[in-house]
Amino acid sequence: MPCVPYQPTRQYCKLCKSQGHRTDVCPTPMTKACSNCRLRDPPEDHTCEPECALCGGGHPTAASECTKKLKRVPQRGWPPLSHKHSTPQTTGLLKRRWNGDHKRAQAKQQQHKGKKAQNKKAKNKAQMRWWK
Repeated sequence: MPCVPYQPTRQYCKLCKSQGHRTDVCPTPMTKACSNCRLRDPPEDHTCEPECALCGGGHPTAASECTKKLKRVPQRGWPPLSHKHSTPQTTGLLKRRWNGDHKRAQAKQQQHKGKKAQNKKAKNKAQMRWWK
């Protein structure tokens, strides 16, 4: 048996003939609609042609030939690489650091270390006061 990824279907109510919810949670369960053309409160002797609520085709809603029956799920992860042997230079993953960027990063790191030391000293002072 082949293994295929799960694809959710669009929710379609068979009572009110609208999409977005299922029959068991229909907000208007007393509303009657034609099963082919989705006409609300149809007369008993009306003639109609089937029209799909999902794609507008000439078949019943959510039939097996419906092209919009399955919900499109966005793909996750990285896009496939086009190169057989990829390197950081060809994929664009190599990040270049310019001289100014490097200096700014070093300055931020030094600033962070200074704040960390100040916080440690303040914490030690607070603990010493508590012990006395």
